[in-house]
Amino acid sequence: ISIFLTYFFLPETVEKTKEKFSIKKVKILDKEPFKKYLFREETSSYLWQFFTYLLAHATWTSSFAVYGEMKLGFTARTTGYLLAYIGLISVILRMKIIPKLIDIWSEERLIFIGMSSIIFGLIMVPLFNSLPPILGFMTFFSLGTGISRPLLLAAISRKTSEKEQGAAMGVANSLGS
Repeated sequence: ISIFLTYFFLPETVEKTKEKFSIKKVKILDKEPFKKYLFREETSSYLWQFFTYLLAHATWTSSFAVYGEMKLGFTARTTGYLLAYIGLISVILRMKIIPKLIDIWSEERLIFIGMSSIIFGLIMVPLFNSLPPILGFMTFFSLGTGISRPLLLAAISRKTSEKEQGAAMGVANSLGS
């Protein structure tokens, strides 16, 4: 559906040229957008926060299975359910709750709350050896991830001009890689 809607309803913004393709012109890594947006006052703090969020999230989700098995005796099934739980909370937050929270608090405050919640969850989980408290603190982590990611991306998008949003989002998503 996404491909169909994009093809038929999204207007083309790039002018086509008759220039021939040359492998010499292909840049594998163009450092200029990174320099431009990572050190620009308007986008810098949001991109660094986004990078920190992505690093914490990737580290957590990639190492939790080993941690859960070694320290807590979790099976692959239990770990899968816990990671699915994190994802489910994030989806519910993005669809239903964040728009209502923005009406109550500012996006800046919600980003702070989200990042604080991630940190709190990451600090607390290793202190316990049973599922109920771990599930509780994983809830803080998942609430934080569900709040932080969309609001940081929205802030990055808003802090760039319409013509630059693709490049800024490209930098943000490259940080995730």
